[in-house]
Amino acid sequence: MKSVKNPARILSLVLAMLLMLTLCACGAKNASADTASETAENSEPQKSYKGEQGYPSDGTSVGTAGKTSDDKATDTKPSGDKIIYTGSADIETRYFEQTLADIEKLVSEAGGFIQSSSVHDNDFYTAQYGGTTYRSAYYELRIPVEKFDSVMNGLSSLGNVPYSSVDAENITEQYMDAEARLTSRKAEEARLLELLANADTVEEMLQIESHLSDVRYEIETLTSQIKNWDSRISYSTLTLNVSEVSLFTEDTPAAMSYGRQLATALKSSAKSVWRFLKNLLKGIVAALPVLAAIAVVAVPVFFIVRRVIRRKKSKKTNEAESNLKE
Repeated sequence: MKSVKNPARILSLVLAMLLMLTLCACGAKNASADTASETAENSEPQKSYKGEQGYPSDGTSVGTAGKTSDDKATDTKPSGDKIIYTGSADIETRYFEQTLADIEKLVSEAGGFIQSSSVHDNDFYTAQYGGTTYRSAYYELRIPVEKFDSVMNGLSSLGNVPYSSVDAENITEQYMDAEARLTSRKAEEARLLELLANADTVEEMLQIESHLSDVRYEIETLTSQIKNWDSRISYSTLTLNVSEVSLFTEDTPAAMSYGRQLATALKSSAKSVWRFLKNLLKGIVAALPVLAAIAVVAVPVFFIVRRVIRRKKSKKTNEAESNLKE
């Protein structure tokens, strides 16, 4: 066996090789880190700001025509708060039929519809005897929310509007809570269906089905509630009370001059007297058949009674004269 010569030289060579291997490993590691860093920088999504230039807030890339990479438009208005608008108004008119036609036209042009309506016409009895009667109507309208303000502003074209009001009910909290509960119940329904498929005994199946029935009932209730809210949010409710009048509210005595009040009072009094005379004549004419029937019976009775009374008086007179002669 040959002896190893110059061991110090061999040790130096080994140390040099180890040093070279270490340097190569560090270089490879740095190169890998640089590559990874560069890759991360290239793959990092661009920052976006919601509400500025149509960029989405989730970091998705924006393509042409302001659409995201999944072809969904980004210019859609956010849902925002869930608000139910309700309005009501009183309308006075001297042209009743025309006003009703104008209401239907206004609703149609706004893209709404008449949910319910009723019309109270003249009272026959009052009109028959010369009284003043006025017609009235009630409307419950559904108006698209984007047209609600324009319809409210257009009510003044229908007649005099002495009263109007608008109420806004914010149901965002209730709406979000209902949606959250609906999502939870649907997830619970899916889990129950899995348990039902893996049930081993009839008792387990019955228990799961009973609970599943309750969950599905709540799902239907929440779904119906949300749909009702969506309808009321999309289509605002407007109620109108239409009255036929001879004087608008601003023409009432409180708003008239003193001279006009006197003229109005005199005119009203003259109308009342004329109405009384017409009603009196009309009552007499209406009573003629009854008076004729009474006369047919009363006249003969009157003559018969008068004749009887005359005979009694004549008899008494004759008896008195005979007593005097005796």
